[in-house]
Amino acid sequence: MRLNDPLSPAGYCWVYIARECEPPSQFHIGAAIDLPQLLNDNKQKRLLYYRQFTNVLDGLAHKLLLAELNRQSLTLLIRGMNPEMRDLNTDFRITNIQ
Repeated sequence: MRLNDPLSPAGYCWVYIARECEPPSQFHIGAAIDLPQLLNDNKQKRLLYYRQFTNVLDGLAHKLLLAELNRQSLTLLIRGMNPEMRDLNTDFRITNIQ
């Protein structure tokens, strides 16, 4: 396995839920290796939820689980992390998982 292999257990995977800024739309569930870059490239989305995984396959499994949830369940999950449903883009910080 190469050091920069995205399937490497040492690589990070971010799973996120976002929504278009105007007009508010359906939730978008996604996964990214480089979430900060994705957010920088796509400023039209409001980041509502994110979770970091140290293993890409675990992150993809979480993304698939979220995709099966209904809108009410997704809203409850988001409010658990982000009670005001505010845009987390402004205070998003990369944290290293120890």
